[in-house]
Amino acid sequence: MKFATPAVAALVALHAVPAAAQESAAPSEQEREWAVTLGASAVLVPEYEGSEDYEVIPYPIVDVVWRDRLFLSSRRGAGAYVWNDDGIKLGASIGYAFGRDDDDGPLLEGLGDVDGGATVNLFASYEFAGFDLSSRFTHQFTGDDTGYVVDVGVGYTFRLPPGVIVKPSLSTEYASDDHMEAYFGISPSQSARSGNPVHDADAGFKNVGPELLVVFPLDENVSLQGTASYKRLLGDAEDSPITEDADQFSLGVGVAYRF
Repeated sequence: MKFATPAVAALVALHAVPAAAQESAAPSEQEREWAVTLGASAVLVPEYEGSEDYEVIPYPIVDVVWRDRLFLSSRRGAGAYVWNDDGIKLGASIGYAFGRDDDDGPLLEGLGDVDGGATVNLFASYEFAGFDLSSRFTHQFTGDDTGYVVDVGVGYTFRLPPGVIVKPSLSTEYASDDHMEAYFGISPSQSARSGNPVHDADAGFKNVGPELLVVFPLDENVSLQGTASYKRLLGDAEDSPITEDADQFSLGVGVAYRF
């Protein structure tokens, strides 16, 4: 999946919750071997990055971890931790970017589709005293060449009775030239087809904003989960002719079962 849009940022946030919920209980012998969380969620997101219209997307919750080393996740893809100890996590995975269609909004007509494809993801995080610092590098290597995105964030986890988890965080994304051109640039030929003015979108910080995650346990295995996020588009992303609204919001709710 692609981590470069407000839509997916909300999904990423939502799927970070099961892992946090698992940390609230002492693991059994079986849980140390396997950690499995399955569920379903619905997320209200912009129809495309920069759109003023919104849609509801159903999304599965899948998070399977073996011995804290190998994982299969709808959030992180399929991969492995090369280090997972003392609050430090380093790893890599293969995921998928869904791209964008030119019928996702009136201003996109004539621009052509941005084809999705497989991505390689490198990530690192450090947790200490309730805080966590995280970074992720995502690069699509099949389909259209959409460059890379680097996400950096900081968050803090509050644990409230009776087992409620609340996690506010703040993150920003830096995008490469190829990524910005693919999603926010308008070439001369695209301008002629779409009627939008030519727009050069250079590498730079694409957005910044806060997120809020909440987990409410119904019992030791089932939890209700929610997320709310706000992203402000920046620079050439904000100035793009296809950007109808630089203020991007997302809301998500879901239920998950931890085996």
